[in-house]
Amino acid sequence: MRYRSALLAYLLTMMTLTSAAATRTLDRTHVFPATTSHTVKIDVSFHDVEVVVRPGDTVEVAVHLEATGSDTKAGKILAVLDPVFRDDGGTLLIRSTKKGWGGFSSTKVNGLVNVAMPPDLDLVVDGSSGSFSAQGDFGSGDVSCDASSGSFELHGAAEDISADLSSGSVVLKLTRPARQVRVDTSSGSVRLEGGAHSVKADTSSGSITLADLQGEAHMDASSGSITARWTTIPSSSAVVANASSGSVNLSFPKNTVLAGTVSVSSGGIHSDYPGEM
Repeated sequence: MRYRSALLAYLLTMMTLTSAAATRTLDRTHVFPATTSHTVKIDVSFHDVEVVVRPGDTVEVAVHLEATGSDTKAGKILAVLDPVFRDDGGTLLIRSTKKGWGGFSSTKVNGLVNVAMPPDLDLVVDGSSGSFSAQGDFGSGDVSCDASSGSFELHGAAEDISADLSSGSVVLKLTRPARQVRVDTSSGSVRLEGGAHSVKADTSSGSITLADLQGEAHMDASSGSITARWTTIPSSSAVVANASSGSVNLSFPKNTVLAGTVSVSSGGIHSDYPGEM
């Protein structure tokens, strides 16, 4: 009898704990006129961000938030993260952030920001964690991403592309060469297809793979290999490749004449190109 009473008490306790956990959601949408704006800025904490470029004169935004925990805490965190949509005189701001998670550590929160925007606008994404993906041709617009952790992918094109990640990989599959690409990631690989006229890629841990380059490049991999291929390269273009641990493979167009310095602390050097090295 005591065993049955203890079992019943345990089951009731488990039922109480289970019922105390709740999942609450929050959905917000907004439409900005884009005719007088030049920048879309997305400022988030942990959200995944997905951006699509399409014709039009508006910026359409949809934000989905989901919090799982006690009903009270879930409701409070959603209220704090309730997104702000604001036109700051040329900059369209989408913000859903919270500084510090004191008192909410037991609450699981997910977020997704979907944006559809016209070309020729700059896009700035600032996030603590979460992935960022963009599709389409930004025209004359630039794309910038700054995140503590999370991946960054762009399938399309933009004038200038920059990414600063503490942890996460960067994949750029471009339909036309960018004017400039700058990538800095502490931990993660860097991959570029479709080329650029100027590239600077720096990773502390991870490989660098660049294809279809058309100009100068500065590549630095503390731990990982470097592979770069040029389709064309103007004379007097500067190319720098530093790899503390890993191989370096550079491929230039036929009849390219090289001049400079190559040194290795461990391993060999081989060149198929004329010139003084």
